[in-house]
This record gives sequence, C-alpha cells and structure tokens, in this order.
Amino acid sequence: MARLLCCLAGLLLATLPGCAVEAGRQSAGPDRSIPIDMGHILHGRINRDGELVGLHHAPSAPKKMNYEGSDCDVEIQQTSPGGDEDVVTARIYLRDPRTKKIVAEKNSTLFPAAWKESQIEAAIREAYAQAVKNGDIEDNGRWSGRTRSGIRIDGYLSRDNKRIATAFPVYVRKRGGR
Repeated sequence: MARLLCCLAGLLLATLPGCAVEAGRQSAGPDRSIPIDMGHILHGRINRDGELVGLHHAPSAPKKMNYEGSDCDVEIQQTSPGGDEDVVTARIYLRDPRTKKIVAEKNSTLFPAAWKESQIEAAIREAYAQAVKNGDIEDNGRWSGRTRSGIRIDGYLSRDNKRIATAFPVYVRKRGGR
C-alpha cells in the first residue's frame, strides 16, 4: 500500500508545473529538471557555419578538434588576468598541424579552471534557477543569473525552450586589477 501511495505521489508531482521525476529521483523546479548541453559548454564544437562555438572550460577542452576533415590542435590563450579560481577571458584557436595555419578562432569566457565539470553544471543550474525566479528570461531564450558566490552566468535556451543550449560565465574585471 505504501509503495502504491509513493507511485501515485510521484505521478502527481510529475504533472505539476516546474516539477520532474527522473530515474527514481524527484527534483522540484526547472533548475533540476532542464537538460543542459554540457558537451557544447565544456568541449565546444564546430557549428554548421564552420564556426568554433562553446568551449568555456580550459581543463575540459579537447586537445584536437576536427575541422573540415583535419584534426586540428586546440590552443587556448588567456587574455585577462586571473588565476585558477577566477572567471577569465581567452582566445581559442584551431591550428592545422600540417600547415600551422589557424583555421578557426573565437573569443570566450572560461569558468574557473579549478572547477570540476560537476561544479560548472551546478553553477549553471543555480544561475538558471535564479533567472527563472526573477523572470530574467527574454523572449529569444536568453537568460542571466548569478550564483551565490556572485558569478554571473548568461545563457540561451534551445528554440523549444526545453533545454539550456549554452551557458557561459561573464567576466568582470576586478577593481584595482592589472
């Protein structure tokens, strides 16, 4: 009987707005139930226009990335001051190892290098939950929120608003900094 009541409670929760039941785990609110494209955020990719996108965590970056049939070297050059615990800016390059030419490049902001992938996901969920709570989600899916530690994270939802397509930290130069 108790088991039946638990199942019914789970079904009821699943039908409530903002709640989800996933693989035996209950989680209330969009911060726990919305999927996040962590591959895009952590490892980056080449989009259909041939542009380098994503890649917001240096330790998670691949060493090589395929670009038009060639395995290119991924190079990350930090462009702002900061250490392993800081959000920093960087220029990211894909270099063809045969010709040594840069075939793609982008500016990016990077989550702190000292953070594990699970910490990044938790921070994104926390910032997104705050954006939902504060109504900081625009019609185009862009959202902005902060973690309890004060890091601002911006992102975009997918076109159907069912997942976080990307999220990235916002770099803020420290006062009196270099």
